[in-house]
Amino acid sequence: MIIEEIQEQLFENQDKKYQAFQSNLTPTVKQNTTIGVRTPQLRKMAKEFKYRDIIKYPEYRKLLFSGLINRFGDAVDAIAFTWLVYEITHSASKSAAYLL
Repeated sequence: MIIEEIQEQLFENQDKKYQAFQSNLTPTVKQNTTIGVRTPQLRKMAKEFKYRDIIKYPEYRKLLFSGLINRFGDAVDAIAFTWLVYEITHSASKSAAYLL
């Protein structure tokens, strides 16, 4: 599926009353930027997507790769700060407390 097809499906499932309701929940967001599709419809649409179809898009591959880099960086960060706490305090319990 391409972006235009997804947008078309979203607007086909648009519920104007739900759009108004969502807009009231987020007053800083303009009403015309909210489509107003109910969650069961979104779930039904999501089931139609296949991973192999989505991975074909370079934008998604970039997003996936950047997410992997981000998770790796978070893991390295957690290890480094835990080690730093241990080096400063020489306390395993304080190092463990940092991870909480």
